[in-house]
This record gives sequence, C-alpha cells and structure tokens, in this order.
Amino acid sequence: MKLSKEHYLQQLRKIVNPEQRAKYYKQFIDSDVVNLSTAENVLLLDFYQENQIFDELPVISATDIQYPSVVYGSPEYRQSILQFLEQQWSLPIGTITLDDIFVVSGVSAALECLGFSLFSPGDQVLIPGPMWYGFPWCFSQRPQMEFIHFPVGENFELSTQNVVDAVEANPNAKLLVLTNPQNPLGTNYSKEQMEEIYAYFLGLGSDYHIISDEIYACSQNTNVEGNEFVSAFGLDAYNIYPTRIHVVWGLSKDFGLSGFRVGCIISKSEQVQESMEGDACNRSIAGFSPFGSLNPYMLQKLFLSGGEPDPTVANNAISTYQSSLLPSSYSIVKDKLDEALIPYHPNNKGGIFFWIDLSAYLDRVQQTTIEPDPLLCESLYPPEFNDPNEGKLTRYLREEAQVLLVRGQECFWSEPGWFRLCYTAETSDKVAQGLDSMIEKLNQLPPSNPN
Repeated sequence: MKLSKEHYLQQLRKIVNPEQRAKYYKQFIDSDVVNLSTAENVLLLDFYQENQIFDELPVISATDIQYPSVVYGSPEYRQSILQFLEQQWSLPIGTITLDDIFVVSGVSAALECLGFSLFSPGDQVLIPGPMWYGFPWCFSQRPQMEFIHFPVGENFELSTQNVVDAVEANPNAKLLVLTNPQNPLGTNYSKEQMEEIYAYFLGLGSDYHIISDEIYACSQNTNVEGNEFVSAFGLDAYNIYPTRIHVVWGLSKDFGLSGFRVGCIISKSEQVQESMEGDACNRSIAGFSPFGSLNPYMLQKLFLSGGEPDPTVANNAISTYQSSLLPSSYSIVKDKLDEALIPYHPNNKGGIFFWIDLSAYLDRVQQTTIEPDPLLCESLYPPEFNDPNEGKLTRYLREEAQVLLVRGQECFWSEPGWFRLCYTAETSDKVAQGLDSMIEKLNQLPPSNPN
C-alpha cells in the first residue's frame, strides 16, 4: 500500500533535527529541492567508485555478521586511524597511542560517551555560538547535562574574554566544547587563540575539561586564505593537560561517509578509557553505540591492506579531496555569491560551509504574505531567537526557490538573517542550480517598505 502525503507530513513534523528534516523533506515531500542544509559531503563518491573502494570485497564471512570482538574497534583499525591522523595532523609519533582511540557509531555518539564518562546529570557544558545545533541533544538528552551557550565577539571571533565572561556567569560549568574547524562559520581557530583559551580554562582547576570537535579537520581548502588547522593535540596546552583535552573525529564529513556512522574518541583520560573499555562490573559504554561488524568489512580498502593497518588509500582520498574536489565546489558558490553581492563570513578555509548574510532581504520578505517557519524546537532557544522574518525567508527559499538552508537562529545566533549553506551536500551542478534559483528568487522579492 502506498503511503499518503499526509502520512509523510505528519512524520516530518516529528523531526526536530534540521538536517534530518531536510533529508526527509527531499526524499518524501519534494524531490526537486536542492538540499544545501544537511552537512554532508558527496564529493568523494566518484573517487570511491573509480577506485572500487566498496566493490569486489572479499566474500562475507561469519565473523563479519557476528558481534565484534572489540566493540570500540579492532586494534588493526584503530592503529590505521592513528597512523592516518598522525600524518594528516602532523603529529609527532607518540602524541597519541592506540590505547587512546575508541571508535563508536558516529561523532554524536562520541560526544555523548564523553558526557557520560566525565560528568553527572546537572553538570554544565559551555559552548560558544553560533554552533552546531546538535550539541544540546548530545549532552542533555541522555547524559542530562545542562547546556549553556554564549555568544562570540565581533566578526564572529571567539576571544578568551568571551570564555571568561561565560565562566563568571556560570561558575559551576566545568566543560568547554569547541568545534575546530568551526561549524557553521567554516573557519579554523588560530593556534595562538586556542593556546590562550585552553590555558585559561584548564588552569581553573583539575576538574575542568575541553572537548575539541574536529570532525571537519581534513576538510581544508588549500585555495582559501585563513588560519591553518591545528589540532588540539598540536597545542602546548596538550603537553600540560593531556588527560583533560579530548578530541572527537569521524568519517562522516571528511570522507563523505555519514551513513556509515563512524566516530572516534581520542583521550588519555583514565576515566574515559575505563568507561569505554568497561570493567569487572560495568559494560563498555561503547557497547551501546558500537563500531559494528559491517563497518570494518566495508571500510577495509580504505584503512587496511592484507588485514594489516595501512591508511594509504585513505590518505589518497583526502589528497584528492583537498587539492581539487573541495576547491572546485567552493569556487562555484563563492563566484555566484560575489556576483550577487551576497556577503558571507570570510576566511572559511576549513569545513564545508558558507555562513551567508541575507539580512538585507528580511524587510523585503516581510512584505509578502508567506507564513514564517517556526524554530523546530522553541524550548531550546531564548525568545529573541525566533525572528519571524528569518522564518519567512527560510520558508520562501524552500517553497519558491526550492533551496534548503539552515537558518542562523537555529545555530544559536541571535542576529537574524544569517544562514548556513553546505556546498558539498549536493553535486556541483546541483549546488550551482540551487544558487541560481536562490539568487533569482531573492531578487524577485518586493522592495523594502520605506516606512
């Protein structure tokens, strides 16, 4: 029996995650929309197909369909990931070890595992905005931590003073989470900036921790000016506080394998390691979000050779991605935005986003009769984060331009009119089509009311 459109609309209303909602909308409601809201990367698909990464795999064995013997990744896979990260992040050998790496079902799961491992219900977590809107669910929905966001400074720059102000306003907060490269800005923090912030926050006491979400670490555009990426493991602060700096990374963004659900926790904390490994009485918490048996089977050509650790193909994939695929897709969007005189946050060298400023169109969309889209979860946000004109513009772009973007206020940025655009979420021709349609429909909006 074919399901009715009303069924799909009812299900859509239950989806609070903007990216999941966009995927559902495109698949079941309007297949013609250009989805530039979901943070995905389709650019490496041709590389995988041309190199038969997922073709001609060995015949599946009994082991491949049974429980994994190590729920947080076999030693061979973790060793290969270690070698890959050492090369990509220019880490001296020994900075991190095999025992520091735990693989789980995605970076969201990795963040949740760290919340469970290090903190208790009611403990506070500080995160600067604009940010990825998924953080509240990672830390609050099941670990039951209290999520607190605070704004960055002028030109979207995070300063030590911003962190000091947040700590003084929330003196019980013992966890700071930073995303580097930044989502939604697409910028890398400078080493000097991080050294100062890490030294201040971790110097407050032995129970203070920082999580560095580096899920976009290898999405570096060599043709764009900006800060070079520096992992938290490359900081002087890491040599001082190695057990209180924790990094998460995965395959969803840099490798475009979001459906595989592969995320890594990298931590020297005994507390984290005991929680991930389990003990005489407690099961490994990785067992609740494991690196399942089929993932190693499917990923073997990327990270293994003859069953042994070898990230050569993975490194080749990233080299192709950084040198040609990412710059090409970036240039398409940049050129069209520049031609249309649409501002965006500069120096977006890291990550897969343009943070675009459409505030000039808020007064113009106000003149239309279109109803505003509400925030998907209003209880997460202060009242001032629900500007009706931003909601109108979101809906106008979806219904008239058939383009899906993430509105800025859902990224915990109060100033209306900013939108996150993911330029790797569709093929380059689809991205170009979406940009052309968006610009055309923006120009068709009525003029601003002079009154």
